[in-house]
Amino acid sequence: MLAARLKNMFLSLLLVEVISSIAAFIPCCYAIYYYPHIFSLGIATPLSFLITFFFFLLFVFMMFFYQKIVRFSRFTHSISWEGFFTAQATLMLMGIFFLGICLVFANMETFYLILAFMIATMGLITSGHVLTSFFLQSLYSQPANMLKIVVIGMNHRTSDFCKVLQATSILGTEVRGYLDKKEIPNSPANYLGGLENLDTILRSEVIDVVFIFLPIRSFYDDIHKAIATSVFYGVAAYIVGNVFETGSIKRQPLCISDFGNMAFSSTSVDFFGLVSKRFMDVILSFFLLVSLSPLLLAIAIFIRRVSPGPVIFRQERIGLNKRTFTLLKFRTMVPDAEARQQEIAHLNEMDGPAFKIANDPRLIPGGSFLRRYSLDELPQLWNVLRGDMSLVGPRPLSRRDYDLLKEDWQRKRFSIRPGITCIWQVGGRNDITFQQWMEMDLDYIDRWSLGLDVLLLLKTFVAVVAGSGK
Repeated sequence: MLAARLKNMFLSLLLVEVISSIAAFIPCCYAIYYYPHIFSLGIATPLSFLITFFFFLLFVFMMFFYQKIVRFSRFTHSISWEGFFTAQATLMLMGIFFLGICLVFANMETFYLILAFMIATMGLITSGHVLTSFFLQSLYSQPANMLKIVVIGMNHRTSDFCKVLQATSILGTEVRGYLDKKEIPNSPANYLGGLENLDTILRSEVIDVVFIFLPIRSFYDDIHKAIATSVFYGVAAYIVGNVFETGSIKRQPLCISDFGNMAFSSTSVDFFGLVSKRFMDVILSFFLLVSLSPLLLAIAIFIRRVSPGPVIFRQERIGLNKRTFTLLKFRTMVPDAEARQQEIAHLNEMDGPAFKIANDPRLIPGGSFLRRYSLDELPQLWNVLRGDMSLVGPRPLSRRDYDLLKEDWQRKRFSIRPGITCIWQVGGRNDITFQQWMEMDLDYIDRWSLGLDVLLLLKTFVAVVAGSGK
């Protein structure tokens, strides 16, 4: 019942998004169709933008809300404020982008049309989101709609769970109390007696859900009896999934045929977020490869003229789960640079296995400039499009660097796709130690989110324009 209520809220807010966008979209189509003499120079352009805007908005909504709502994560905050500002920020950023396009390729009438659509959609979503939230809160908070909950076993996980329910009053839940062998001081719920009282409580009181927090190994028989008693009286029983103390390890319930599983992973289990990350990788890498193709050609011609040898430098790198792939870069050093590495090993500016020299004597003319503005990294967009890499992720190590790793905890960085940029690229590069570099990569893995990727991409753009690369 609790899960159904969460999904009902998600679908209600999704419906608000759809209706709001359509309500603003239809008048714009009407204007384009009935006033062709005004929009004759930009009929296809604004219509294409509006359709793209419409579907992109729905995709972003699902991506940002679904995981928070169904996983019960900071629900009140996301449904009331975070969701509101996310929708507004998305609309505003996309609207500004479309307005800029219209100023360049269309007439002023089209510009005003897009501006009106953006303002109307923002207003409708704002009012619809707030009104829907308050309506659902009022509906579920009515005494007849309150979900009555009993928890079995009081410990620190039970206490945290009760506090979460109390903090998310919008769902209309009430913890009736807890059952345990004895009363626990300072508990966030009322003590209802021992486990033997469950039968009496379910027979005589209104109870909708039973949550079981008992250790499976030592309370197997008690858990089995609690489930059987709950089901006997038609009450749903849930065994809390995080039965193991796993710290920062992520948990994800899975079902393969009739085999239920609890998956544990060091990386994110946010399916929609990961799909969105890959979607963003494909779209942006393709767009950048096409739009920057003249620059790529110019760099290739320049390298060919100033230095004999191949334009593209290829090197085996270690990728996702230690799979190998061929990384592509514009060549910025002489063709025999790898063979001469031992000759200049004493100039290495990095500790640990990494090899970095800011003013490398093996650089070709212009190579330092290409590195400073990270232009040599542009061919890696093809690696991103292929799926070998991501736009954001730990930098892929060479086979040499991988073999020289001395601490196994550092190998956790290979649990996700390597990337063109990450925290290390915008946080110091050669100015930090190898140990700090590895810690930054693991910090990225532990707290990954799509928002963090966007932030790092923006910081990378600033760093590239400033020419802070080495």
